[in-house]
Amino acid sequence: MQVMPSTASWITKKYNFNREYDLLSPIDNIEIGIMYLSYLNKKFNGDLQNVLIAYNAGSQRVYNDKWKDIKETKFYIYKVKISYFFYKYIV
Repeated sequence: MQVMPSTASWITKKYNFNREYDLLSPIDNIEIGIMYLSYLNKKFNGDLQNVLIAYNAGSQRVYNDKWKDIKETKFYIYKVKISYFFYKYIV
């Protein structure tokens, strides 16, 4: 997962993650990334597209259409949704 250090610091404080962590450690990185995704899922009431926009481009971009100008974000949403629906319905 790609969690920025500032986001990791904020989310670990929010959820009282009271231990040292290393974002280069796969276990720590995934655990913190899941905390952040859980937070975004609650914030955006389970709206997958808004969660993905916020995770990739930042929460503030959900509230305007500026994310549509970011090619990387559009491609990220496309890739994740394809994978999500594949694993949800096929596997």
